[in-house]
Amino acid sequence: MSHVYAINEIVGTSEVGIEHAIKTALATAAETVRNMDWFEVGEIRGHIENGKIAHYQVKIRWASATNAPARRRNQRTEDSEQRTE
Repeated sequence: MSHVYAINEIVGTSEVGIEHAIKTALATAAETVRNMDWFEVGEIRGHIENGKIAHYQVKIRWASATNAPARRRNQRTEDSEQRTE
């Protein structure tokens, strides 16, 4: 079975650390998005104040499966092919 994903980008920030920035960003996105399937970290940056790390910034791409109109279209094509055989 094929899958189709919608890919989105968000930036999480944290004064605590990189992992906290990732978890906070994904938790916030999950409040309004369903079916989040995977994520990847694309960039890690930080903000410096007075020579010290003020906060971390992490760019995250995450994906969720779409509502599958392509799957329905593929199923109709497969059904019509089976009828012609």
